[in-house]
Amino acid sequence: MEVEKEKGFKGKQDIEDFGLEEFVRLCKARVLKYASIQTDQSIRLGYWMDWNDPAVLRGLAEKLLEDPLQTVTVAGPNGPVTDSVEMITGRLGLPELGGSYFTFSNENNYMIWAFLKKCWEKGWIYLGADVMPWCPHCATPSARWRSSPKATAS
Repeated sequence: MEVEKEKGFKGKQDIEDFGLEEFVRLCKARVLKYASIQTDQSIRLGYWMDWNDPAVLRGLAEKLLEDPLQTVTVAGPNGPVTDSVEMITGRLGLPELGGSYFTFSNENNYMIWAFLKKCWEKGWIYLGADVMPWCPHCATPSARWRSSPKATAS
């Protein structure tokens, strides 16, 4: 949503007109930029984790915007890993690169699609009239759940 605000987009059609591939690239670069900031802050606070190097994340963000197909080499726990910026970005969080988990990783996306395929094959996905939070701006289901202020724990 922040990329949409930066670009002044008013709806889904603006994204499609801009180009979905370029839009996704901008979104991933933004995630990498802010992941590097969050990692720097967490390290300063003394969190002991298997973090990605914030400088590498910033570098990937910049290179992703320059040319996602350029070849880069990054340090992994078992030695250097060489691939395109796009593929390295998609492999963040895997054992070969270590570090933080990113929901935009290729593995995560493949698993989601494989899960949806199984649900479809079992007949669990259907067109119906169930209530679902909906983002009118994006025209997609919304993951933002709000609990009722009157709800109490039992």
